[in-house]
Amino acid sequence: MKLLPVEQTVDAGITIRGWRSEGSGRALLFFLHGNGFCGPVYLPMLRELQKDFDLLMLDIPGHGVSDSIDVNWNQAAELMHQALTRQLQVLAPTATFGVGHSLGGVLTLLSAYRHPHTFKSIVLLDPVLFPQRLLLLMRAAKLLKLTPLIHPLVRPTLKRRRQWSGADSAREYLRGRKIYAGWTDDALQAYVDYALQGDVDGGVELRCHPKTEARYFATVPQGLWKALRGVACQTRCIMGEDSFPFALEAVRKAALATSNITSTIVPGGHCYMQQSPLVAARHIRAAIESGS
Repeated sequence: MKLLPVEQTVDAGITIRGWRSEGSGRALLFFLHGNGFCGPVYLPMLRELQKDFDLLMLDIPGHGVSDSIDVNWNQAAELMHQALTRQLQVLAPTATFGVGHSLGGVLTLLSAYRHPHTFKSIVLLDPVLFPQRLLLLMRAAKLLKLTPLIHPLVRPTLKRRRQWSGADSAREYLRGRKIYAGWTDDALQAYVDYALQGDVDGGVELRCHPKTEARYFATVPQGLWKALRGVACQTRCIMGEDSFPFALEAVRKAALATSNITSTIVPGGHCYMQQSPLVAARHIRAAIESGS
């Protein structure tokens, strides 16, 4: 099904960009991507879901085709909600469901908590939720300027390769490497097609600068556990069994704290939806149906 480009100006003249369905009057699936990625990277999964839902995917600031600006998690959540609200006036869906991966999952949660009438239910795909003790440690590390030493993802991200001679070179370099291990060919190709752009030397480079990705890793959302305990809509967390131990711990504790949060464990790692796109789509569809 055809996707149309979206360009939506929000607060302070910031432009959020992405893609959406033409609008059929069906229920809408609003999707937010993970840190360092962008919406179309997930097309192998989202195309399957588009059989049942209209689709709106917007790129978080600093990612994909949206403006590159310095915002924190909470500010990003609010900007994405503003863009969604204005698109809802155009699409007029019968219902709106929020789906987000990793960083996008946390932003979806923060938005659902602050704006409780937006989503009928939300599905969080391996959200990077932090146990309260880890949040305290990360805040202390930031005050002492020790974050690069404490957080296991900050330093490797800053050292990440950013440029290649061409798309083929980038694809072969990334294939099977760390976070991309086990991705289907279609998922890896979607990353190469949409998360990279041409550079001044005729090669390709990451759209999301490693400094932007590392900044999100180095900071934490404000009011995370307040949102977890207070989210009003049904919230399903679908976690990869080989994901980050701290995130799995946080989800278990969140599910104990409120009946509105439930969890499912599926095979795979943090990017299981790129390893098994059709299986992930089935889990999302089932989660939405159970929360409707």
